[in-house]
Amino acid sequence: MKTDIQITQYPFPDERGCYNAVQEAGFCLFPRELEEDDHVFFHGTAFENWLAILSKGFMSSNELTGGELDRVSYARKSSLSLGYAANARSAKTDGKGVVIAVRFENLADTRLQVTDGGLLFAKRCQPEIIGYYIVPSFYHHL
Repeated sequence: MKTDIQITQYPFPDERGCYNAVQEAGFCLFPRELEEDDHVFFHGTAFENWLAILSKGFMSSNELTGGELDRVSYARKSSLSLGYAANARSAKTDGKGVVIAVRFENLADTRLQVTDGGLLFAKRCQPEIIGYYIVPSFYHHL
């Protein structure tokens, strides 16, 4: 993994009016230019996985625990990943989640599979991390 990368942390709305602010944005967290970029996808997970992703990259459940899934999934819109981040939170990190924005330069890479439903599956392919939101414990995804 590169250590000299520039990653933008975007501020999550504060607790007062948080749900309304996120809902008004269509549950899309990132600036429009990222949400509409064909090469940008989003990954939601528990915050405890964030530092491991930064140091070791994205890993499938097969690589992590010997699980069945041999690829990492990403969503075309951050709204889908927000649900994953909210549902993956644990007490280990005070109930925080994270939504990570990534860029895949070459969508024709044979290790990538883009679905019509707006998902991308990657096998042993590391995207560039370009931004993230920490999802606080007070946020409840409906």
